[in-house]
Amino acid sequence: MGPGIIGQLMDMAPEARAEHQACIRCHAPLSEQADSLAASLGDAGSAALPGLRAEGLVCAACHVRQYRWYGPPRRDGSTAEPGTEGFPHGAWHSTAAFQSSRFCAACHQFEPDQYALNGKPIENTFEEWKASPYAEQGRGCQSCHMSDRRHLWRGIHDPDTVRSGVTIAVSDVAAAGRVLRARFHNV
Repeated sequence: MGPGIIGQLMDMAPEARAEHQACIRCHAPLSEQADSLAASLGDAGSAALPGLRAEGLVCAACHVRQYRWYGPPRRDGSTAEPGTEGFPHGAWHSTAAFQSSRFCAACHQFEPDQYALNGKPIENTFEEWKASPYAEQGRGCQSCHMSDRRHLWRGIHDPDTVRSGVTIAVSDVAAAGRVLRARFHNV
């Protein structure tokens, strides 16, 4: 959870927990983070948000429900029962939901009536994926943004990820004096 989110939250009243949720439901979703944030906002001298509340998206946000660990099936499709030795966290409850792009939509897709600019949701990633060639090929979000199951979430700020997903073509190039015009499109 970076300074931009923290700065916006600092302008909110400590008791405005529903208003906080508009941001932290994705950026710092644990109830413990919400409690800690509200307490910090009530302390007028606290400009920093140390500890769990400042950690943002932590493992438990996606992988823990009702004190139980969840995750995708193993690479070979098998599952290991919780309590099995030799597995992270003593294994986990397997669910295919972790392999679905729909899983990402909880934070990466706003509803049409939520935060929009010129009628388009500010966070429209899931709908954009559905209209992409990747969806047609059956490639989910995780195949690129969490390749090899690594939790790196590579995206628009990673040049290699952008190059692997976008090919720009130039057409209709025309020069008129000192003005150069061209059409760029993804192929």
